Amino acid sequence: MLSFETTESVIEVLWDIALALFVLRSAFTYFLLTLVLSILSQHLGIDNLLPGTLNSAIHTRILTTLILSSFSASITIIYQGIPRIAALRLSIGGIALWFMATTQLLIAFIHFEEGRTSWFPGMSLRTVLSYCLYAVVYAITPALLMEVEGLLSQPRTDARQSYRSKRGYNIMSVL
Repeated sequence: MLSFETTESVIEVLWDIALALFVLRSAFTYFLLTLVLSILSQHLGIDNLLPGTLNSAIHTRILTTLILSSFSASITIIYQGIPRIAALRLSIGGIALWFMATTQLLIAFIHFEEGRTSWFPGMSLRTVLSYCLYAVVYAITPALLMEVEGLLSQPRTDARQSYRSKRGYNIMSVL
């Protein structure tokens, strides 16, 4: 049992618990939004709208899910108000990846129990590597969006104004 000597130690433990619950809730929201959007895209046939340059349907599905996961990560970040801290966003992506892997294993177990065993052995090495690459990108997408947010938050400067300031004159100083 924890013994608390001061009020600060109680507040510190409660803060750690609140932060852990925030990360779990954000990761579950990210996972759930990606899952729902992926199911809707497969049901509506959005995979067919992509150009046919990919080798197989599984690669098209992975690309579609990757686009949807980046969209759901940005929605989760905006809705939850997640700060721009790389460790926090990587932990959210890692826990969401754990939710996704657990769901995939549960689906594989259900398929195995129903007698459909061709799901895993039928995969080529290229498909397995594509899934692994997708899993890594899925986990780091919330942290990668920090760079996009940084680019979007920088103030835009007019090219002519920056050229004039480098040359040392300004049109307003002449007038």
